[in-house]
Amino acid sequence: MTMPEQEQGNERISPTAWTIAHRRTVTDIPYSKAIFGEIEKLRELQGVDIPDQLKSPEIAPQIEARYKLVSRLLAQNRIEQVLEIAAGFSPRGLELTENRATYVEVDLPGIMTQKKKIVNSIGSNENLFLEEGNALDATSLQTATRHFDRSKPLGIIHEGLLRYLTFEQKATVARNIHKILSAFNGVWITPDITLKAVVQAENTATQQTTGIVGELIGVNIDKNSFEDVNHAQRFFEGLDFSVERHSFMEVIDELSSPAALHQTRQNVEALINAAYVFVMRTKEK
Repeated sequence: MTMPEQEQGNERISPTAWTIAHRRTVTDIPYSKAIFGEIEKLRELQGVDIPDQLKSPEIAPQIEARYKLVSRLLAQNRIEQVLEIAAGFSPRGLELTENRATYVEVDLPGIMTQKKKIVNSIGSNENLFLEEGNALDATSLQTATRHFDRSKPLGIIHEGLLRYLTFEQKATVARNIHKILSAFNGVWITPDITLKAVVQAENTATQQTTGIVGELIGVNIDKNSFEDVNHAQRFFEGLDFSVERHSFMEVIDELSSPAALHQTRQNVEALINAAYVFVMRTKEK
């Protein structure tokens, strides 16, 4: 889900949200196919068309790797309560609450209305909470934390948000998260470290440019990207976070989508080897 599409506040399926959900269907990520099936029902009812530029399953291994690496890092940090910002149609809340985790998803009203319909159709449980809110609004994020136990560590995550934000907006999100983590013994885990090399790998894999996609959604992804991983690390350290890097390559042997797409290991490495997840904590004062 992109911020410009979210800010419209309507309840129509957005093309970029559709394509991420579609890419997950060629993976073994739980609930992916069920969620996409419900999205398709909504899309057909709404008469929403998907531009050909967004129908690119070639980068599914990247989407799968970021999901699986974030999940692995949540487990390694023993996180049992999670706040997912700009959650869109992520299946992780449904998956983790099977194991009694407390999971809160936050997104803008239009998307959250759709997500509630989808979750209700699939079947939810009492530990999954769907809240309206905005990553750029500290108050709505703070309100969403009312579901959590402050004596337990909190994990804050998001996938695919920061590439759609300017550097000023990225800093606002970081400050909002810092404020929450200052009240919890928690960790911020995000794969949204969009580097120019990652964007180039996507362009090569899909044989198109992010500029084309950017025009469709009204965002300059190239301009919003970090020069390299050191640039990204300096940015977040400057906002009072410590940074621990994890390469997408850590989960390459867990990926199911390359076989489904008949991709070679070389193809997959070229797509994901420049991508990272950052595990961040507030710096000791």
